Amino acid sequence: MPYHIKDPEVDRLIRELSRRRNKPIIDVIRDACQEALEREKSKQPFLERVEPVRRKVRALLDNESKSPGEAA
Repeated sequence: MPYHIKDPEVDRLIRELSRRRNKPIIDVIRDACQEALEREKSKQPFLERVEPVRRKVRALLDNESKSPGEAA
C-alpha cells in the first residue's frame, strides 16, 4: 500500500530521522506512529489527573469549615 508524501517539510523530517537512526524510511515511519500511539494511550484523562488535588482541597475546606472544637 503506497503512500505519497507531498509535503516537502514532512519528507525532509522523515529522511533526517531515517538518517539519524540509521533505519529505512518505512521503519522510521512505523516507529514514529507506534511511539505517538503509545503516548496517546498512556495519557491519563484530565479528571483522573486532578482527582488527588481535588480530594486534598476538599479535605482542607472541610477542616476549615469545622469549628475549633470539632477538629480531629
